[in-house]
Amino acid sequence: MDKVAGVILAGGKSSRMGRDKALLPFRGARLIDHIAATLHSAGIADIFVSGNYAGFECINDTCSGAGPVGGICSAVDALYCRFEKIIFVPVDLPKLEPNAIQVLLQAFCESGAHFDDEPLPILIKLSSKIRDRCGSAQAKLKGGKKIAVWQIIADFECISLPPTPEISKQIAGINTADEWEKLNSNE
Repeated sequence: MDKVAGVILAGGKSSRMGRDKALLPFRGARLIDHIAATLHSAGIADIFVSGNYAGFECINDTCSGAGPVGGICSAVDALYCRFEKIIFVPVDLPKLEPNAIQVLLQAFCESGAHFDDEPLPILIKLSSKIRDRCGSAQAKLKGGKKIAVWQIIADFECISLPPTPEISKQIAGINTADEWEKLNSNE
């Protein structure tokens, strides 16, 4: 079996939420701990965080303020020689279940996979091509250019998988205080 790392993308400012999403209480724990438990339940033993949170092995963004692309490229650079694949999961997916992660892990693809209409979560198969593309992206980011997650995924040539209706609900991010309140009122 491939050696797979899980990376929780939690290095953002959470500006739309108004407070740190990773630290939001969810089902008796911090949201970041819930996401880590979901990754563990999907069979991912090695979990890292793009951001700085106690209790995790953290990977600092080499391009501060670059959003998820900065976290993805920094993690690819840091984990390239240690793992064959990385699954990236944003911290703001409280409804994510292990089955969605398993679908990505089982996808047969050359470079990676994500679900239609959502760039994250994403599985990336590490290669020199992926590492080089991350290096090019980091150079652009350091030069002040913004890169959208969709752009880097296109550069990675990942396949897009159709999600089931259940998985579509799981991969809908929670970004605002209103969305968070609605989620908790339904729990």
